[in-house]
Amino acid sequence: MPADLQKTSQTPATPDLGGRNVLFCVGAQKAGTSWLHDYLSEHPEVHVPAVKEMHYFDGFFGPEKAGGVPKRRRENYKKLPMAERIAAKLRNGNLAYPSTAYLKAMVEMHDEANFPHQGYANLLTNGAGPATCVADVTPSYALIGEDGFREMLAFSPGAHFLYILRDPVSRVWSALRMVLQNSNVSKDELPAALAEKVDLFLKGRQKHVHLRSAYSATMDAMEAVIPADQRLYVIYEEMFRDETVQKLTDFFGVSPHKANFDKVVRKGVQSKMDATVAGRLRAYLDDEYLRLERRLGRLPEQWTPRAAPAAALRENAK
Repeated sequence: MPADLQKTSQTPATPDLGGRNVLFCVGAQKAGTSWLHDYLSEHPEVHVPAVKEMHYFDGFFGPEKAGGVPKRRRENYKKLPMAERIAAKLRNGNLAYPSTAYLKAMVEMHDEANFPHQGYANLLTNGAGPATCVADVTPSYALIGEDGFREMLAFSPGAHFLYILRDPVSRVWSALRMVLQNSNVSKDELPAALAEKVDLFLKGRQKHVHLRSAYSATMDAMEAVIPADQRLYVIYEEMFRDETVQKLTDFFGVSPHKANFDKVVRKGVQSKMDATVAGRLRAYLDDEYLRLERRLGRLPEQWTPRAAPAAALRENAK
């Protein structure tokens, strides 16, 4: 357990959530989590924070650059008076937070005095009203490992954990496009830049993309800690169906609610992946596909198929 949390491990108090159920969606990144957050925001029995990704537990567990608030940044926040921290956020033009009270909660959730996790609980439930369920949709939680999931269960022993699995090849392609979109690459430069990113990925670079592609590692950690009836895996390509949404609401413990499957949330930059690139990525990720097939008992028909024997595919990926 990180030292930041060890110092409060003897404290028996649990955060006050007003009796609400907690849902954690832990990813995967680029697997419909923005659509899910939007759907949950419109559900009358569910409350989601104004900011989609809370990035709380990944500030304490997992790779320091997985997202959230790295230790150095968190320590810097603690050194600043509260008013200065709020003013700094306002100066940076971050207008996603609806009020000064929300800003205060955002910075307080990492303050030492609020452990064990009451500052985070305050922000998670801010404005929840009559909602019976609160949700934190943060894909970086997929990287926090057994210790991180154990701490999340300590925060809310009855919490439910959702992990959405997208075709690994498609997820990698989408993630690389997002990296370039965030780098302000022009439309004309995009094809060449994507080709370069793919080559780097196939050489073992782009570590953050690799980590988020290791579904089996996340599932291993979840299954080591989270009870079976408190975790659910959903296939992204099968999510936009009435029967899947019904499965989700049943799992969350809330009433059915109509979903808008035509709604596009946070559409990213578009660039079609050609068959050669798909084949190279599929070969490189073949072992992960095999692990998933063993675990799930199948591979969804929409996922990128093997185009040749695995050995030949791996050779072509080099």
